[in-house]
Amino acid sequence: MKIYLLYIVSFILLYSKNLSWALEFKKRNTILEYEYVEPDVDYEYKNKNDTLLISEKIPIKYWENKIKEELKNDGDSELYISSVENSDFSFYGQLSSDEKQIYDIIYSCSKKSQPDLNIKISISGIRDIDSFVEELYEISERVFTVLIYENPELWWIGTYQLGLSSTLILYKYVLTYNLTPSSTIFEDYSKKDIERLNTEIEGVKNDIVSRINNLNLTTPYAILRYIHDYLITNIIYVLDESRDHIRTVYGALVEQRCVCEGYAEAFQYIAKQFNINVIIARSAEHEWNFAELDGKWYVVDVTFDDPGKETPLGSNKNLQTSYFLIGTSQVIRGERYSDDPDHYLVYSGYSDEHMVDYPQLSSTSYVPTDKELEELETVQVANMTSSDIAYIHDSNYHSEKESNDSNSIFNFSLINLLIIAMAVQIFI
Repeated sequence: MKIYLLYIVSFILLYSKNLSWALEFKKRNTILEYEYVEPDVDYEYKNKNDTLLISEKIPIKYWENKIKEELKNDGDSELYISSVENSDFSFYGQLSSDEKQIYDIIYSCSKKSQPDLNIKISISGIRDIDSFVEELYEISERVFTVLIYENPELWWIGTYQLGLSSTLILYKYVLTYNLTPSSTIFEDYSKKDIERLNTEIEGVKNDIVSRINNLNLTTPYAILRYIHDYLITNIIYVLDESRDHIRTVYGALVEQRCVCEGYAEAFQYIAKQFNINVIIARSAEHEWNFAELDGKWYVVDVTFDDPGKETPLGSNKNLQTSYFLIGTSQVIRGERYSDDPDHYLVYSGYSDEHMVDYPQLSSTSYVPTDKELEELETVQVANMTSSDIAYIHDSNYHSEKESNDSNSIFNFSLINLLIIAMAVQIFI
């Protein structure tokens, strides 16, 4: 009898344990359904007064310099190393199924000629709201990191405000992303403003693509070299925080005045038009590119190849190629690329968290083929001056050089005066 009771008790305990595990498994593995909520539609189930959370994230490129410096100092000197397989690499491919659904909705809304700036997504099937809220912060940061890294043409997207509200339907919630909150420099930009600026970007992009096609460039190497040289020829590095677009593709292509983010994002944007795989690389204080050629990844840093000498727009006298399709072992000015703190990667566009991975870079620089070298000759003699050339004096970036130049001019003028005085005295 005791044995039977023992069996019964054991069965009950085992059943209870398995049932509890099964319920927990079901709870944790419920498939969530994501649906875009039209801006003008007011669903009956929405409970507007029950907001569960509001959070905001600012991308690293818009952080204050002091905070960037802290992130740089806290960084790991080995962060340039990545272990992701190079085959069909993309940031998007690293997203989970849920993250891709959110990404796809935001991307679709943002690609409209007049993009949605406040995007609502209904989510069904959330049984454990506390766990979901904890995951939502990370999900959103990863989605927006991929969004801004793969789509430089969506220049107004960066800072985002996240909101989550409950509804009158069980397990159903409404997720809201405000893409132009009060903390962003693009707060006052309307849909029509964005459409107008995008039209200007499109015009410059079409002009560059037409120039490349007219030169009959066919190899990715030559095309990338043309884009590299064009940007250096037609951009002046300007660090002026009063300008809205020094860190966007609009600043690079239309205003022709930007810092590293403008160079890198314009380079990626134009390369995408030729289906060349170019991605954004980000450190605490700098942005540049990785480009894929023949299944291997190489470094391109257009900003560092434009050393900021006093040259007007349309001049390529300051053009360098020290950072064009190089490998990690490349030594530049006595320092190996992989040892340069400016190129230590961070793995999120918003924090020091690990949100995305990068492809493994080649240790050696790219070696062009004979055909690529032939096309390179065409690139080197091409007229890369844009149709709208202006000149701006950047006192911040060139202050040291200007100081030296001013001293040289002063010394030169003083010598001239002494010579003139002596000549007058002799003549008298």
